[in-house]
Order: sequence, then structure tokens, then C-alpha cells
Amino acid sequence: MFTIKDYYQLTKPGIIGGNLISALGGFFLASGGHFNIALFACVVIGVSLIVASGCVVNNVYDKDIDALMPRTKKRTLVNKELSLAVVFSFAALLGLAGFFLLWLGVNLLTALLGLLGFLIYVLAYTIWLKRRHPISTIVGSISGALPPVMGYCAITNQFDLGAWLLLLLFALWQMPHHYAIGIFRLADYKAAKIPVLPAVIGVPKTLFQIKGYIIAFWCTGLLLYFFDYCGLWYAIIISVCNAWWLVTAFNRELDEKKKARKLFFQSILVICIHSLMMSINSLL
Repeated sequence: MFTIKDYYQLTKPGIIGGNLISALGGFFLASGGHFNIALFACVVIGVSLIVASGCVVNNVYDKDIDALMPRTKKRTLVNKELSLAVVFSFAALLGLAGFFLLWLGVNLLTALLGLLGFLIYVLAYTIWLKRRHPISTIVGSISGALPPVMGYCAITNQFDLGAWLLLLLFALWQMPHHYAIGIFRLADYKAAKIPVLPAVIGVPKTLFQIKGYIIAFWCTGLLLYFFDYCGLWYAIIISVCNAWWLVTAFNRELDEKKKARKLFFQSILVICIHSLMMSINSLL
């Protein structure tokens, strides 16, 4: 029997939380120190609902491969039966509520960006590419990069240079983050026959690409400083963080699996610090 907790787990709360952190980074970057609590609440709830909707659909579609991987075989739909009509109704309710809240409470641009992110994640990433080609990570990165852009556009109501830089910045971050997962969870992905990059081209070549993406991420972050969206303290602190992340990528003393785990956990801390520095930028 499904409980409220089961429905809650279907939404992947951890993913929602991560997307909210980045969305608020974009929101506070654009707000310039001005705070509108009603707008803030609409962004938080609207983004959460749309991300939750996509995660529910992902859980349904990936039920078969989740059963093959130790890290996902305990997920709710793997162990409990629930009518697909009920699950999709739940996803639709979440998604529509999020879209209309963003449209009516924020602006149409932000709502459409949320819809775009949902479609990329569900149709392009989950259904079309994830089981077919390693390029799925690149496509999925666009969806993962849209929440900070949504937070930014909630304030500006226009897709300007700042929005483009945020989209590029957070899309680039997604790559080393997910490639690191692909390395230390490689056995799981092979068991489920998911063509993540390490399974296709090997771990050494994937680690080489991780280094390149970290450097590109670092350079893109600095563009926010050079184009006067963020101040000097932002540039200094993110440079320290990215240098620390890059040093790990070049560390030859760590074995590949341990290095990947370390890179993964560092990636979470790095993006949180980036989002925090964007949020407090106007106060420095």
C-alpha cells in the first residue's frame, strides 16, 4: 500500500533540494539585494513542483533498470505496485500546479523555461537518450542548468547575457558531476546496460574530459565577474574552490574510483559555494 512517504520519495527530494539551491543562486544574483517574499515563495514552490513532476515520471520509466542496480533497487516503484494512471496523474498534478504558479505568480518566461526543462529531462533525456547514447548526459545537463536561469528570469523577465552565462555555467558543472558518478557507479550502469561515458570510452578518457569541463566551468564562472554580474570576492572564492576541485582531478595518487567519489562530493560543495556567492554578491 502506498503511503504519503512513498509519494514523497517518488519526487526525489534530494534532486529537488539541489535544484532549489541553484535556482535561488540565480534569483538572488538578479535581485541585487532586493527581496520580494511573495515572488520568492512562488519561485521556490513552482520550481520544486516542476522538478518533482519530472522525477516522478523518471521513476516510472526507469522502474525496470532501477531493479537491476543496487543503489536504486530499493526505490518505491521497484518494490511496490501502483497504477500507472495514478502515478502519471500525480506527476501531471505536480507539473501543472508548478507551471501555472510560475506563470501567474512570477512571469510567463519563467514558466516556459520550467516546461522546457521538464520536456528535456523527460522526453529527450529519460525516454530517448539515456538507454541509447552517452550524449544523454550533455542533453540532460541543459535541463539541470535551467533552475538557476529560472530564478534569474523570475526577477529580470528577460533572457539576457546573464541568463546565457548561468545556463552555460551550470550545464558545464553537470558534466564532471555526472561523469564522476558514472565512474564510481560503473558496475551498476553496466548491469543495467546504460551507456554512460566511462562504459563507452573508458575511465581514463572520462577523467581527462572531467578536467576539461572543470576548467571550462571555472572560466565561465569568471565571466560573471568580467561582465560585472558578480564582484571580486565572488571571483576569488570560486577560483579557490575550482582550483581545489581541479587539483583532485589531476591527483595521480588516488585510484580511479576513490578519485571519482572525491570529485563527486567536491562538485556538490563547489556548486553550493557558487550559488551562495551569487546570492550574497550584492552584499559584498
